[in-house]
Amino acid sequence: MRRNPKTGKVEKFEGRKPRVEKPKEEPLQPQQELTPGEQREQDRKNHKGTGFIPDKPKPRFRPCVCEGIDLELTNKRLLDLLKFEKRAYNEDSGTNTYLISLRFRMQNARHMRHFRKFLKDEGISFIEV
Repeated sequence: MRRNPKTGKVEKFEGRKPRVEKPKEEPLQPQQELTPGEQREQDRKNHKGTGFIPDKPKPRFRPCVCEGIDLELTNKRLLDLLKFEKRAYNEDSGTNTYLISLRFRMQNARHMRHFRKFLKDEGISFIEV
């Protein structure tokens, strides 16, 4: 007998129920030869320590395919974003130089090839940090 803390009543208590041991599952023996990738996945599924972690394909880099007016608008948009980034003062020329941070480059990696060319054509000085 024990007092149930939830209800406050004294109830019959026989202890915990014994756990039922699950039989260990034997890994399936492959009927056919597996490719190295399938074999690696099968090994990862059967490994108790890490469990199954699916392979994620690495995203591919896709360069910009802008043309004409889209290219000009993209360059102007990136220039507006660059104006919010830090600047450095060039003592030799007496002008401000835009600092292109790694974060900016990574966010706009797809457009950086034509954006650098745009900055050089416009005569805007920049440094990639």
